[in-house]
Order: sequence, then C-alpha cells, then structure tokens
Amino acid sequence: MGLQNWRSLVVLIVTYACRCCATEDGCEETTSFLQGLLDDSSLSADRNALQANSGLTGSAARIPCGSYQTNKLFLRGGSAISSCVPADDVSTALILKACPGVSSQQNIITVEGGTSQRISGVVFDQTDLTDPSTRSSCAIFGGSGAIDLEISDNKFINVNTTSQGFSAIQLSGVDSARIHHNYVQQSGGDALNFNGGNYNVHDNTVENVGDGCIAFNNNARGIISSNILRRCNLGIGSGPAGNRNDDVLGDESPFLVTGNFIEDSDYGLNLGWFGYENRIAPINVIISNNVIRRSRSCGISYFASDTGGEGNLMISGNQIINSGHPKTQPPHTEGEGDGIGICIASVTSASITSNMITETKGPSINLSSGHDVNIVNNILTTEENMDNDGLSINGSNDIVVSGNTIRNYAGGIRLSDVKYLLARDNKISGGSSDEGAGGIVGKGLSNYAVERNTVTSESEENCYDVEEEEEGNIFEGNICWQ
Repeated sequence: MGLQNWRSLVVLIVTYACRCCATEDGCEETTSFLQGLLDDSSLSADRNALQANSGLTGSAARIPCGSYQTNKLFLRGGSAISSCVPADDVSTALILKACPGVSSQQNIITVEGGTSQRISGVVFDQTDLTDPSTRSSCAIFGGSGAIDLEISDNKFINVNTTSQGFSAIQLSGVDSARIHHNYVQQSGGDALNFNGGNYNVHDNTVENVGDGCIAFNNNARGIISSNILRRCNLGIGSGPAGNRNDDVLGDESPFLVTGNFIEDSDYGLNLGWFGYENRIAPINVIISNNVIRRSRSCGISYFASDTGGEGNLMISGNQIINSGHPKTQPPHTEGEGDGIGICIASVTSASITSNMITETKGPSINLSSGHDVNIVNNILTTEENMDNDGLSINGSNDIVVSGNTIRNYAGGIRLSDVKYLLARDNKISGGSSDEGAGGIVGKGLSNYAVERNTVTSESEENCYDVEEEEEGNIFEGNICWQ
C-alpha cells in the first residue's frame, strides 16, 4: 500500500472510529474494528512495512492516531498494539476510552494467556470507567498464563479517585512481564497492581494514588527499580505473600526493590502480612539504594506475621529524609504520623546496613520482636530531636549493633528486653534525655557485650545507662567524652 493511500485510509478510519459512542450498542462497530486489527494476522505484512518506516519491530496493530471509545478488547497471544506517535502528546496520540454510559464496563484491554503480547504508546483515558464494585476497574487487566508481556510508554489519565477499586493496571499470574516508562496521573486504588507471577517494573512515574503507587501482592515477585513515585498512600506496598502452611519460607526467589525515588507518601515502602490468617509477609527481600523523602508514618516498614518467622530481609544503602514531615497530606491520612525512618517487627534474619537517615520526627530505626538482626554502619543524624532515639530496639534477641554513627537524638541507642546483644564500635554524639543517658541506654538486658563505643555528651552521666553487670555480660572499653 502506497504512503498516500495509507494516509487516505487513516483519514477514513479515524473519521469512522471517532464517532460519538454514547451507548454499548453504539460502540460495537468500533470495538469490532479494533479487535479485528489486533487479531488479523493477514495484516502482518502491512504492519511490518509501516513499522520499518517508524523504527518499530514486531507485528503490532498500528491503530491510526485518534480517540476511540470501545468496549473491552482482548489482547491474545502474539498480539500487540502500538501508537503512531509517542503517548507524550495527548493531542495527537492514540487514545482509548471506555464506552460512556456503560456502567458495567470494567476494563479497556484484557490480556489473555499467550506469549509475547505488547502494549505501547497508548493514552488510556479512564473517565468512563466508573464501577468500583469488583475492585478491578482498570485500563489493562488479566494476564493469567501470559508469558513475555510488555507494557511500555503508555499514559493513564482521569483514573477515578473516589474508591480504592480503581487502578491503571491489574495483572495476575504473568510469567515474565516488563512494565516500564509508563505514566499514571492518579488512581483511587493501587495504580500498578500485581498479584502472583514475576514482574520487572521500572522507570515508571506514578502520582496521586489512594493506595500503592506499585503493589506486589499474593506472591508477586521480581524487580521494582528506578521508578518515580509521588503522593501515594504507599509508595510501594507488598503483601501478603504465600500461605504459612506451604512450607516455602526459604524457597522464594529474591524480591528486589532498588533505585526508586519516593516522596510525600504515608509509607515509602510497606511490606507485611496485613493480618490475613495463615498468610506471611514477603520473604527474601532486598531493599537497596532508594531515596525516600517526607514519609508521614515510616520510610521503610516491614511487619512479619503475628507468629513471626518471615525474614531473609536486607535493607542497604537507602537514603531516608525528613520522615514525619510530608509536604502534602498523603491520601487517606489525617494529621501527623510517627515519622520513623525504618520500622521493623517480628522479623527473623535481617540486615540493616549502610543507610543514611536524616531529620526524622521519630526514631531513625525502630526494631521490635526481632531475631537474628544486624544493624551495621548506618548514619542516623538530625539537627535536634530531643523527643526520640536514634535507634530503638525492644523485645528482641541475637542482635548486633555495630559501627553506626548517631547524632543529636535524645538517646543514641535505647535497648529494652534484649537478649544476646553485641553493641560495638558505635559513635554517638549530642544526646541528652531527661530519662537518663543520651548515649546507650539499656533495661532488661541479658547476655550482652557493650564494647568500644564512643559517646560525646555534656556530662559523664549522659553517656551510658546500662544495667549493672551480671555473669555473662560484658561492658568494657567504652569511651565517654565531654
């Protein structure tokens, strides 16, 4: 087909497809036309020729640019849809909308089981997706049985924010998916929502979300990296994971969260079991090199189940800034939050290393009911926080606290009911508390070694307040500078 003929066809199709579709019946012809483009393999030659001129590859249905109102479309195995121009320019892009006045429509595209499906360069206008009753009202849905799915360079606009039943993408059970370079303007519920399966979610921008900007639930695994997430209830949420009775606690592949920029959320990251009976929190998790700013309640939160046992958790190299001081009130919250840097409960086997946490309203790190936890080489600083401690640990055992630098908190390290503790080579300065020392404070300790720590304080009484030595306890080589 010559270029001039193609342009004529574009004009005809756009004129045909953009007719006002006010009812479900009125959208049937448009839907049939679009579904035909997705399904008709006989168009492959024309698609490939067109794509050769645009630099694209594969056999995508190149729907002419314009605005289309459609019933639900099905993306089957081997099918792809892409725009003639990038989605950045909404005025000239391919725009897909739900049929107006059809309150029962839940989705614009459903991804079916199959291989190598693609969605790229589309603007999804979700104005007319208005039914949250199934909690699955979204532009792109499905995915069970799909392998090698890619969703990239799309825009999701006008997502309903009146209920957490509205999302941009909801996928379940996909074996290998890449979700990248998409933009979500707003969402009432989890914007990018993944349940079960394996996903690589990177370089997306998501804003103004009533639940998770990105959510990995029900054993969803993979990588979340290099995303920009702003003004969400949760920047990244994950959990619950598997069933406690499945005996898989050591077998799951790592779940990696790295290099994301998250700001003005209630929680930057929130991983847990969330009270679901016989369920567990995510395990084998690595959280590294993220920048998390102004989280209302907590920058990084991990809460294992009430019976504990989950873990294999690594939190390393993150920068957490101004927790407790959001620039705007996160969705579904009122008033001030706790403002903790890292908060962890009931974890088994965790490493918290080389994080920089500054200017928190609450403690920089708060650990409760932990077992086998190393807290090493972190920098915890504030200009002045005389209401909280830099590091607070209670009800825990087999704990190592070593090489941390802590400045200007009321208490540097506060320990309560901790058994089998090694606190060594920490440097603490500027602490002062009405309740006792501002360096290292310990109550209810047993089998501890507090060694070679350095505390700088106004008086010797403010350096250490650790219970008297008993057999099996060591307190030696510690320095107090005034």
